[in-house]
Amino acid sequence: MDRPHIFLMRFKPDFSPSVLSDSHDSPNSPFQPHHGLPAGFRYCCQRAIAVRSFFIESQLRANLYSGERSPSGEGLRGTLKRLGPGVTVGMGYTLSKSFEVVGELSYGNYPGIGHNTGSYALILRDESSQNSWGANTSLRYRFREVLGFKPFISSGLGLAVRKVNSEYTAGVGPVWGIGATLPFSGFELTASISQMFVFPNRTLDLAGTGLRPDVLSAVSLGLRHRFNNPEPRLGQIVISGPHTLQTGSGGVFTASTNLDPLQYSVRWTFGDGTEMLGASVRHTFRSSGNYTVKATVFNQLSSSEAEMMIQVQDSYEKVSLLSLSVVPQQPNIGDSVVFTPLLTGNEITCQWTFGDGNSSDTCTTNHVYSRAGTFRVTLSAFNQDHSVQSTQTLLIQNDACTQLPDLSTVYFRAHSSELTLEMRQLLRDNLSTASACSERSIEIVGYALSTERDAQNLAVDRASQVYQYYRNLGISATRVLTSKTVIVPAEDLEGLPWTARSTTSRFGLKSQ
Repeated sequence: MDRPHIFLMRFKPDFSPSVLSDSHDSPNSPFQPHHGLPAGFRYCCQRAIAVRSFFIESQLRANLYSGERSPSGEGLRGTLKRLGPGVTVGMGYTLSKSFEVVGELSYGNYPGIGHNTGSYALILRDESSQNSWGANTSLRYRFREVLGFKPFISSGLGLAVRKVNSEYTAGVGPVWGIGATLPFSGFELTASISQMFVFPNRTLDLAGTGLRPDVLSAVSLGLRHRFNNPEPRLGQIVISGPHTLQTGSGGVFTASTNLDPLQYSVRWTFGDGTEMLGASVRHTFRSSGNYTVKATVFNQLSSSEAEMMIQVQDSYEKVSLLSLSVVPQQPNIGDSVVFTPLLTGNEITCQWTFGDGNSSDTCTTNHVYSRAGTFRVTLSAFNQDHSVQSTQTLLIQNDACTQLPDLSTVYFRAHSSELTLEMRQLLRDNLSTASACSERSIEIVGYALSTERDAQNLAVDRASQVYQYYRNLGISATRVLTSKTVIVPAEDLEGLPWTARSTTSRFGLKSQ
């Protein structure tokens, strides 16, 4: 892996946001190349972003009390009659693009909150008020803009205070709301619906068991004004990362400025559909190719972009040869010999040499030898990072082994297992024939007539005599096999007595 590449970027001091252009060929284009930076790197000038961290709000409200003293089954018209006016002022701070914290003070009228009904405690109208003071602090989450509107939800904690029978009582409880803002002539129009659940239950209306809270609801409409915050501008930008990577291996990419890390954010795109946030991130590419890695460094006053090229190459696993199959295992001249290796790894290239001047570049291959002999067969398997090699010897047999004449049969006198001189000469002739192909075994079968004395043992003795004579001639025990004996009924061989008193020799399978 190459050493990380480090790129520096500085804003032009005479840059003005008004010169932004979509054309990279414009003399005022923010994408003019920086002298001395590698090809594929470019930088973007500042882009002004209005920073409005603090804001104030003012809203008119329509208030509604819901509790034990509110009438039941009144319908929509009755509910509208119980709406009371109110006002809210607040101040907030924008924590991020999505979150705000807001503090509000409210004052409003809640008709029906002092209505004496049922068996509840008496509320003295002259010594009580239908108005209530309130204060709350909440956290708002702002969603993405939709048709110019920016919807939000909020949740927090509130306080409600009301004068009841000459005494001021206070209750607390959770507050929630939904709403939206819309930019308008340097301000923002705001609209919201909110509710506060007041505990203890008897705090505002002197009614209830204390288990179910009273609810103060409001529909609000107003204006918001944001204050500009002189946040530091981005200065020199440094972006670094590897020049090359392999697939499956992670690379660390870092961007920084002259500011404190808490004063800016970094958004990364890697050209493969992945996006990440953070001044220092680690990313792994899954496919090979050339990618443009882009870092957008921004705060609430300005932003800049820098990009670099990275080449991602395929990663290569270790190449191992688990086994090598050769079929047939004892080939003859003219046979098609198939070589099949079992390999592990990826992107493997194979190279064969067959020891007779021929070669192949396919992993599973076949070859035909035109002459007999012993050959060194070598397989080299490799990819870009790893390799393995295997060499073995292969014996190619002459065609004579497959075209041998039949061996001569020797005969015995009746009731005898003695080899005569004539029969011994036949066995010596068999030896000359068998010497032409030393890889073949000799199978011996002993015969006897059923009318001969102890025919079974006699057939065994005749086979043993032939076996021993072959051994005396120097043929190894691994090549000479006594396979079986045969007892021939005399009535099947009328006039041919010698045929049944014989021992035959024949070529069997290749000796091991």
